[in-house]
Amino acid sequence: MEIQSANFSFLHEHDPQLVNLAARAEQFFLDNDSNTCIITLGRFAERLAKIIASNTGLSQIPKEAQLELIQRLRREAIISIEVDDLFHSIRKARNDIIHENRNADSHEALTLLKEALYLGIWFHRTFKDKDFRAKLFVYRDWE
Repeated sequence: MEIQSANFSFLHEHDPQLVNLAARAEQFFLDNDSNTCIITLGRFAERLAKIIASNTGLSQIPKEAQLELIQRLRREAIISIEVDDLFHSIRKARNDIIHENRNADSHEALTLLKEALYLGIWFHRTFKDKDFRAKLFVYRDWE
């Protein structure tokens, strides 16, 4: 089932699943489930990295970890250090929650939602519309 997103809908033309993952993360945030929000943002970032690799002709390596893919994207100068940092921020938070059994708070979840949005904006500007202007981030009443 596809759900709507107030912040990420512009990504629909690239991949509806990106929007679906982002919308779910937004909903988990509204439901005060910061951990699931961040885990879902990790899935969003993983999918986005794979789409970037595919769009740039970077060969896929079976079972490649997100860390390795991000590193390859950076080595090949496909992503900047700033974009690299955003990917790593989401990846590390997700891994800490899953592997270290850490609980996140709503401030961290909101920060990572915004970082995921910045990744989406960068992606859209890079691969579709360099002049794209995103709306202000909405963090209430997503339904």
